[in-house]
Amino acid sequence: MDFDSTYRIVTPSEDRRRDVNELLAMGFAEGVAAGDEPIADAHVPWRFTRVAEEIATGRYRGDYGAFEMPTIVPGGARVPNLGLTIVSVHPGHRRRGILSRLIRDHFAVAKRDGAIMSTLWAAEQAIYGRFGYGMIGECLELSVGRGVTLAPVEGADALSVEIETLEPDTHGPILSHLAASMDRPGSAAMDAEVLGWYTIELPHARGEKEPRRVVVVRDGDEPVAVATFRRESKWEGGVPGDVVRVGFHAAITPAAERRLWEVLTTIDLSGKVETDMFTPDHPLLRLIGPHRGVVKHVYDGIWARLLDVEACMAARAYGADASVTFSLEDEVLPENAGVWRLTCDAGEGGRIQRVDIPDTEADLALTIQQLSSVYWGGVTVRSLHQAGQIDERRAGAAAELSRALQGDVMPGANFHF
Repeated sequence: MDFDSTYRIVTPSEDRRRDVNELLAMGFAEGVAAGDEPIADAHVPWRFTRVAEEIATGRYRGDYGAFEMPTIVPGGARVPNLGLTIVSVHPGHRRRGILSRLIRDHFAVAKRDGAIMSTLWAAEQAIYGRFGYGMIGECLELSVGRGVTLAPVEGADALSVEIETLEPDTHGPILSHLAASMDRPGSAAMDAEVLGWYTIELPHARGEKEPRRVVVVRDGDEPVAVATFRRESKWEGGVPGDVVRVGFHAAITPAAERRLWEVLTTIDLSGKVETDMFTPDHPLLRLIGPHRGVVKHVYDGIWARLLDVEACMAARAYGADASVTFSLEDEVLPENAGVWRLTCDAGEGGRIQRVDIPDTEADLALTIQQLSSVYWGGVTVRSLHQAGQIDERRAGAAAELSRALQGDVMPGANFHF
């Protein structure tokens, strides 16, 4: 079946938003109750939503959306990134090239908007690697017992705490401010559309659960930590053991981190706190100390795709001196392909330029998926080389580039999208 004669990629008209929501409901096994459509609209990033329209019927058969998410790269610079989300193909129209066209369209739209990279959460890991996305590091899900002992931090007890029902207009700006204050590579700023996911809830989806709550930690009038949460009531043998499920969480000082989790792990009637979005070096794990039994699951974190290799490599700082050439394979965006030389000094930016030599003479051979992964310093060049995934042509080149790309903290996203 020829894609171009059967489908076309278009921007959905405003009067067909219900059709987009129905397609999403089909793709993600969700529904929108009557009367909830305006709230559902707040969960869709309409500015960058595109659909695959079946030409003969006018029906939407696939879609994606994206958020503008300026993102921290190693060294602390914040770069333009478009976060890909709600990718869906109607189950009756799979294997017809729709997904491939949607992803390629996203790349083109992102580059026109000035983004130099794209990120996503990979619901199905096998799909996105072929488009050049690579995992930037592991993410941990934690289960923390009530009243866990946390190491003391000076100044934590002096911070004030508010616990309230989450209100979008009141607490949205606090979430946005603290998200933008994170400096871990991979963390991103929240625009108004991302905030909608965390502050606006579909009534039918909530059902009989309690509304989302929020903890705000302040130093004077300044918010220094925040977390959203909801409790699931649980009693067994007359003993309370509520599960406190924490959503978005952020803290900008050690004292604020300690105060935030002290509050969350001592909520009345609770038995444990379950939460995710933790890197293996997250401060909470250091506050807990030995944490056997606390880590519930380890899974792949956010995935990234470098769209403009030259701009991305120039934007970050480097952890060690290096002068390395590498051949790069990029079938989807061939303008990135070729041989590059990276020259960098420890603690500073690097110089990246094309080199007019045969691919076989480069020190290393990389795919764009591998470069998009190791760029962040969590997954290392050396580990991929030791696994036989990177071809080293000059002895020591893999270790040299690996040291240059590593940072002093592990990369990780600060929210789902």
